[in-house]
Amino acid sequence: MKNCEFSEYRLHSHEGTWVKAVTPQVRIIDLGNGYGLVERVTLGEGVHSILGLDVSKWQGVMNWQISKTAGVRFAIIKMSEYVIDEKFEYNYSETKRLGIKRQPYHFFHPGAIDVNTQINTVLTLLAKYGDPDPISVCDGNGNIISNAKTVWLDCEMSDGKYNDYISSVILSFKNKFKAARPDLQLGIYTSPGWWNYNTLEASYWKTLPLWVANWNVAKPFMPRDWVHYALWQFSGGANGRGKEFGAGGAQSIDLNWYNGGEEQFSGSITPPIPEPPPDPDPVVQTVTVLANGTRIRTSPTTNIPSNIAGAVAKNTILDVAEMATDENGLLWYRIGNLWIASSTVK
Repeated sequence: MKNCEFSEYRLHSHEGTWVKAVTPQVRIIDLGNGYGLVERVTLGEGVHSILGLDVSKWQGVMNWQISKTAGVRFAIIKMSEYVIDEKFEYNYSETKRLGIKRQPYHFFHPGAIDVNTQINTVLTLLAKYGDPDPISVCDGNGNIISNAKTVWLDCEMSDGKYNDYISSVILSFKNKFKAARPDLQLGIYTSPGWWNYNTLEASYWKTLPLWVANWNVAKPFMPRDWVHYALWQFSGGANGRGKEFGAGGAQSIDLNWYNGGEEQFSGSITPPIPEPPPDPDPVVQTVTVLANGTRIRTSPTTNIPSNIAGAVAKNTILDVAEMATDENGLLWYRIGNLWIASSTVK
């Protein structure tokens, strides 16, 4: 199933209000400096209306009510790096309280920390603080992963390792995480430049949803191994928008678009339910007539002489549709709309 297109289009203005686009045939581009650009596009291309933040301790104490009022619908929250992020518990609980969908991310180190240690940290924190909220996302091929409870792996550090080693430990994390929590989805956060230089090309990356970091562009450049993205971090660094979105200790904050429409985000789009398999063909019982001139009747009894409908020849093979017994306990077989006594066939 593919449905990574959009049904409504809104621009987040610098005043913190939502403005409906005049026509669905527009692309809304936030330039990250309080100004927006409206561009005409062909219907069906990616446009964005669902805004999210990603945060860590560097944003200080977030005022998530301000975030919600400013139109934030989801939050990707730093869970851990070497240890738990000091603001994770607060951010994770506050977004849940306010109804902002939240999912965690782990800042991955391919060389500085053992992979098993990092997985165990993530699993321990999930067990303590709860699973991610479900959000349907596109994988790299554009297929919807319905109501995915995604944990995001932040891939932006090489730790001095080469691309073959980095690829192998990311793949190891993916496989071990999936084995431990098959009910959860792993996603990749990265930028095109970092990914293309620090990893090796492989088809299996496309099975994972992508959260792509690409700032101040009209549309994101894609890392080598993906065709579609799930989230787009379109603004960050020194954008000066921290206060606007509730950051307590930072002038700037990372802003993200969700790649999908309202129905997909809210979970009302699900993969089609497969049609049930057809009923198996009934097992057909056959009988063979023992003698020439065997009578067939309109009802299962010999007590009504007028019910004789005709006769069949010896060795005729007949398909049985139904069985019944008469008043004398004799078994009869229905052949089409007529009946034949079991004593005359084998």
